[in-house]
Amino acid sequence: MTINNKTIVVNDGVQFQEGGDGLTDSLRGLSSSNVKSVVEWRDFYFRSYKFVGKLVGRYYDNQGNPTKYLKGAEAKAARGAQLLEKQKTEEAKQPSCNSKWSQEEGEEVWCDDSCPRLVQRPQEIALTGKISKRCACF
Repeated sequence: MTINNKTIVVNDGVQFQEGGDGLTDSLRGLSSSNVKSVVEWRDFYFRSYKFVGKLVGRYYDNQGNPTKYLKGAEAKAARGAQLLEKQKTEEAKQPSCNSKWSQEEGEEVWCDDSCPRLVQRPQEIALTGKISKRCACF
C-alpha cells in the first residue's frame, strides 16, 4: 500500500519513505501517528526476538547508543500517543451515532437522545496529516 509516496512495508506500522534509488530508513515527513506505529513495531521486535545487535546508521551510533534521530522519532511517537488520547477524550464527550444497514432497508443512522451530526476530528490532521469526520450525537 502506498500513501503519498510512502510505502507501508509490514503489518500496521513499518513504513519507510521511497528514496531516489529505493527505500530509505528516514521517517521524515511521516505523521506522528505513523511514527508511533514504527516505534511500536520496533518495541514488538525487542520483546519478541532474541537480541543480536544494533544496526549502526541513522538511529544507532558505533557504540550502539541512540542518535538524535532516534530520540526525535521517539518524541514524535510520544506526541502521536498524546494526540490519540486527546482525540479519544474529546470523542467520548460526543458519543458516536448508532447505525445499521440491511439490503432491504438500506442504511439507518440515529441517536438515542439527540440528533446525529457529522463532525470534524480536530486532532486528526496532526495525527495523520488528513482531515476526517465522524458521526456524533449532540
